[in-house]
Amino acid sequence: MVAPTVVGFAATLNGSAQVVSSPQAIDLLDKTGSGLGWNITLTSTTFTSGGNLMSNTATTDTAAVGVCDSTIICALGTNTGVTYPLVVPAAVTAPTAIKIQTAAAGTGLAGQTWTHTMALAIPASARSGTYTSTWTYTLASGP
Repeated sequence: MVAPTVVGFAATLNGSAQVVSSPQAIDLLDKTGSGLGWNITLTSTTFTSGGNLMSNTATTDTAAVGVCDSTIICALGTNTGVTYPLVVPAAVTAPTAIKIQTAAAGTGLAGQTWTHTMALAIPASARSGTYTSTWTYTLASGP
C-alpha cells in the first residue's frame, strides 16, 4: 500500500464556517493470490496550530472511488461494511482507527488505486495559522 504522505487542505478564513476537500489516492497491490480480501484503517491526531485546535470531528471521508491500475487486470475491491461519509477519529493522542476501505473475500486482487475525498470542516471562529495533524493508515488482511 502506498498511502498519501501529505494530506493537504487550503482555505482562506473569511469569518464564515466552511468545508474544504482534498482527494487522497491510496495505491494497493495485492499479489498474494490468497483472495482473503483486505481492509484499510485510519486514525489521526487533532489538527493544531500552536495552542489553537480544530474539532476532533473536523475531518470526514466523504467518498471512495476505485480503478484498476493501468495495464493491470484486477479484481477491484468490493467495499463492504463501510458507509460514507464517515468521521475520521482524532484526539491529542490518536484514538482507535476505523475502517475506511475494505475488499471483500475474492476481491481486491492485483493493482488498484482508491481515491478518497477527505473534507475538513473549518468553523467560523477558526484562528489563522498552519494546522498540522498526523494521520496513520494501516493495511491488514481480511475484510
